[in-house]
Order: sequence, then C-alpha cells, then structure tokens
Amino acid sequence: MFGVIPFVRHPGRLDAAEDADLVACALDDSSQLARQAYGVLVVRHETWLLNFLRFLSRDADLAQDLCQDAFVLAWQKLADLKEPEKFGAWLKRLAHRLFLRELRHREVVMRHRSQSSDRGEFEDGLSVEVRSLLNLVSESEGEILVLVYAFGFTIAEIAQDRDVAEGTLKSTLHRAKQKIRDHLRDTDTEGECGSERR
Repeated sequence: MFGVIPFVRHPGRLDAAEDADLVACALDDSSQLARQAYGVLVVRHETWLLNFLRFLSRDADLAQDLCQDAFVLAWQKLADLKEPEKFGAWLKRLAHRLFLRELRHREVVMRHRSQSSDRGEFEDGLSVEVRSLLNLVSESEGEILVLVYAFGFTIAEIAQDRDVAEGTLKSTLHRAKQKIRDHLRDTDTEGECGSERR
C-alpha cells in the first residue's frame, strides 16, 4: 500500500514494542531498523485509521488515498511529534486535517465550476469601460481579476484549485492591476494636457 516509503519486512521482535519505542527507532537514521520500525507502526494503526476515514468520507477510494497520505505525512513530520507515546492520536489529527483540506478543495472546485459557467454571462454584462480595461491585460490576467474582484475567490482558493503557487497568482494579479493603473494615469495626464492647450 505504501509504495512511497520503501518499508521492508520487520523482524518479529519489533511487533511487541511500544509506539514510543518504535517512533524513537524510526527517527534513528543510523539504525537499520528505522524503516522497519515505522512499518510496524503502519501495520499497527492502518486498519483503524482506514475505518475512521471511511466513516468521515463515506468514500472507500478517498479513504484509501487519505490513509496513505496520512502515513506519508506522519513519516515526514515524525520529528515534530512531542509525545511519541501518543502516535495514534497524533496520526488521527493529521488524517482529519487531510480530510478537511480535501473537503475544502472539493468545495472550491464545485464553486469554481458553477461560477465559470456564469462567467460568459457576466462578461456580456460588463460596461464598455470595464471591458476596455480588461482588454489591457492578457487573458490569464483578466481571468484572475474577474475571479478575485467579481466572484470573490481568494488567491489561496484559486491556487489550490489550479495547483499553482500562490506567489505566481499574486504576481499575475499585481501585473494586471499595474497595467490598468498605468493606463488610467496616462489617460489622466493626457486629459490634463488637453485642458491646458485649450
């Protein structure tokens, strides 16, 4: 199940070890038993964690994916565990957070899809002034402007939906706004010059 982490078969003597001892062993990079010890933790907690996630999600396939993600995340963050004897409770919290994140992601996707279907109607109803401003920016820049300022999406939601770094989207948004500001400033300057000539 956990192909991401190359666990090996663990010797029988690790089976009887306490969770805290297994965590300590798994954190010992110099020990040949490190991955074996974590493998015991996986085997020990896998069934109840999978059942917990099935209960939350009502989706066997999603529960399987989240269960694997939780064990991989726990492996990556194992050094952050302050109370090794509470590995099971800590793992449950990690899994629950992953489940909530998946829920938020699905909500954003559904909301984005429903809003996207209305985007054409929205753009048809734009004033000439707003449409002309959107023509100043690229298609991708204009889409981010519409999603943020017309539909109320946050940069974080758009980034999660599109699997793009938030920094990239912030740069795109900043670039689009700067183009519009420059255009408005130049227009104001031209207007003032025309008034002076009169």
